[in-house]
Amino acid sequence: MLNLLKRKDRYWVKKEYLMRVAVVLFSFVSVSLIILGAILFSFYAVVESNVKVAENDLNKIKDSTNNKHIDDLLDINNVVDQKISQFYSYQFNQSDIVERVVRVEDEVEGVESSLIDVSVKESDESVYAEIEVRGLAETRDDLVAYQSSMKDNEFFDSVDIPLGSFAKNNNISFTAKIKTVDLNNYFENYEQ
Repeated sequence: MLNLLKRKDRYWVKKEYLMRVAVVLFSFVSVSLIILGAILFSFYAVVESNVKVAENDLNKIKDSTNNKHIDDLLDINNVVDQKISQFYSYQFNQSDIVERVVRVEDEVEGVESSLIDVSVKESDESVYAEIEVRGLAETRDDLVAYQSSMKDNEFFDSVDIPLGSFAKNNNISFTAKIKTVDLNNYFENYEQ
C-alpha cells in the first residue's frame, strides 16, 4: 500500500512510522526503568531496615549488664584463636601430601590414579591426613605392588584397599583409603 502513495507522502508515512516505533520503544524502556527503580528501592529499604535492626540488637547486647555467658564466649574465643594460630603453624600443605602419593604411584608400573582427595584431620595429639585415591590398575599384581609400596613408605600409617578390588585380574578400578603419620612431626624431622 505504501507504493500507491506519492513519494512525498511515502516519506512522511515512513517518518511517522519510525517516530511511533521510537515512542513505543522509549515508553517501554522508561516503564522498565521505573519498575527496576522501584524494585531496587524496595530491596534497599529491606536491607537498610535489617541493618538498623541488627545495630539495635547489638546495642542492646552491649548495654545489657546481665550477660551470663560471657565466660563461655571468652573460652570459645580462646579456643578459636588457638586453632587459628595452630593452623598457621602447620609445616606442610596439601600439595606436599599429594606429591608423596604421586611419588609412590610413579614407582609402581601399571597404576594410574584419577582422583586424589586429601582431608587434613586433627586430634588432640597429632595432625594427620586421610587420603582417598581412586584409580585404575592394569593387573592384580600391579595393585598388590602399589599397596605394599604404600605400606612400606614411612609417610603412610595405614593403607586400606577393599578386598573386592582384588577380585578381577585385569583393568581393576580401585579405591584406596590412606592415613598418614603425624604430619607436623614428619615434615619437621624429614624435610629439614
